[in-house]
Amino acid sequence: MPTFIYTDDIPFPDHNPSTDQPDMLINTNSIDGIIAVDHYTFEEGGANQDGWHKQSTYVAETAPTTIALQGAVYTKNVGAGVVQLFYRRESNGVEYQLTGPATPTINATNGFTFLPGGLILQWGKQVAASDGTIVTYPTLFTSPAFSIQISFAQNAGASSSISVGGGAMTTNAQFLIRMFGAAAIDVFWVAIGN
Repeated sequence: MPTFIYTDDIPFPDHNPSTDQPDMLINTNSIDGIIAVDHYTFEEGGANQDGWHKQSTYVAETAPTTIALQGAVYTKNVGAGVVQLFYRRESNGVEYQLTGPATPTINATNGFTFLPGGLILQWGKQVAASDGTIVTYPTLFTSPAFSIQISFAQNAGASSSISVGGGAMTTNAQFLIRMFGAAAIDVFWVAIGN
């Protein structure tokens, strides 16, 4: 993290400007340096970009104080040196986690992502067999999923159906699909939990 020197009250009212010139130079250079943290500085990056953000960097904090009509985006250490992004509503309202505990895997077959507020969305494609098929999630939930939705990935015929099995087979790591009316067929699944 850069450190900048800045002297308040320069130029001092009853000083000769030449006396304060070294401090004024340091202050002026510090202003450009402070702007350079996450921003384009004077004449950097091309025409009409002065002051625009390059990025937004946060130092890990505890939940900030917010007042009416004010919200705050910040990062905080959630343990083991891991920093996540949060939003706090007005008047010290509810705190929402915006980034997740694991790196999302986004692909066409199986994957998961983190949703604001602490939810995890997972999905996949699986062959469902008539004797039951166990689906293992790409990442663990903290408890069994709140909701699991399944649908046929291809035409299974009018007499075919599928269901999510309950009991001990539905955990934070897996769930059971039961197939009825066909030997085996591809199904899509989506699960949401935390």
